[in-house]
Amino acid sequence: MTGTTCYSRIIPPSDVERSVRVNAIHKLFGLAPNLSVTRILDQVDIPHQGITLIVGPSGAGKSTLLDLIAKDTADARSLPIVPSPDKAVIDLVDMGVPESIQWLGRFGLGEARLLTTPYCHLSDGQKIRVRLALLMVGRPSCIILDEFLSVLDRLTAKLVSFNLQKMCRQANVTAFLATAHEDLTEAIAPDHLITIDLGGSVTASRFRASAEPYVKELDEVLIDKGTPDDYRSLARFHYIEHLSSEAPQTHASYCQMLCS
Repeated sequence: MTGTTCYSRIIPPSDVERSVRVNAIHKLFGLAPNLSVTRILDQVDIPHQGITLIVGPSGAGKSTLLDLIAKDTADARSLPIVPSPDKAVIDLVDMGVPESIQWLGRFGLGEARLLTTPYCHLSDGQKIRVRLALLMVGRPSCIILDEFLSVLDRLTAKLVSFNLQKMCRQANVTAFLATAHEDLTEAIAPDHLITIDLGGSVTASRFRASAEPYVKELDEVLIDKGTPDDYRSLARFHYIEHLSSEAPQTHASYCQMLCS
């Protein structure tokens, strides 16, 4: 689906059962007996192409807007349910082993031990990244993701966002992403940025017209030659167990290890 659609949402007068507790709340807070129509989302034009990032606090109407978009987008897909949670992560991707490792690595899942861990034993953040990898490996034409990467630490969220926007643009995937975090905008550089406040007021703008995807934390990464002290401080993270306990003690032994 292409073009632009105008969306808005109102709540009709409440027909909730007037229980004793409901009446008590009405009396306590001075609510009118018959609630009038309530607007929860102002009108907003949403383009059905490119990447649209929807930002706003919880309760602002982001999920409501995504639901409206989904009804108009028959080919939209969201995060899949993992059918075999007892399987190792590497066995969930229907590719050869090298291709699977490369694909999962795009979502921060390329660590050796993690690849052989059953999905059900992963953290919530790791599970979200696996599901996102499985979503994208299916070559969707449109994706709709609510609470986008909300459970990830913010640096990982930025890096995954950066890789996802690159994949979407390379494959011409339309994406609608909603989040309460305002720190992913630079990493995604959305074509369309929708900001919603708690009153349902909407501000729409074109972001990418003046910016390219960017993760500023990467500017702080320094690539340089390591030392024996560097190796010893990081050895415990090595995926080969005997190497993690055999950190070189001298510069000479360090050079010998690198040449072996």
